[in-house]
Amino acid sequence: SFDVLPLVEFILPSDISDEDALNLLEQVPNSQLENPTSSSTKINQSTTNRLVITEQGNTTRAEDKDPFLKKMSKYSSNPDEYRPVVVDRALLKAMDPSLVFVCKWPFPLRWKWYRIIVPEQPVGRCRHCNKFFHNDEFELALLEQSGCPFCRNKKDSDTIEFL
Repeated sequence: SFDVLPLVEFILPSDISDEDALNLLEQVPNSQLENPTSSSTKINQSTTNRLVITEQGNTTRAEDKDPFLKKMSKYSSNPDEYRPVVVDRALLKAMDPSLVFVCKWPFPLRWKWYRIIVPEQPVGRCRHCNKFFHNDEFELALLEQSGCPFCRNKKDSDTIEFL
């Protein structure tokens, strides 16, 4: 289908290479090293537009806890103007790598980076053509057609990526 997927593209500044960004993304965030939280008070950072009440009775929004969502909210909502979110090294370290898709293209093209905003809506991606699909629709197409519905590449472990 042609539904909107819960993905937001972000770009890297010119001083960060794609490989460096991937290494930064896979590092343990500094906040987890300095201040580990107990499982009873841990707030899910991947929620959006939700009000979370902690044990202390404080109310927080997901935008306050997730630096990517906070930065994204500062961008204009003008539909005529497309501006991907620019992330720096600190923001890459703070991101959850399980919510990021990396579309790798051959040199000289730069890789494309996407962040899932609503993790409750799983997304699948074909690694050959880098097209995104709703997870359920992608799995059904893989079963029915034995491959990607867009590029027709045969299904194998290197073809699909689900988040």
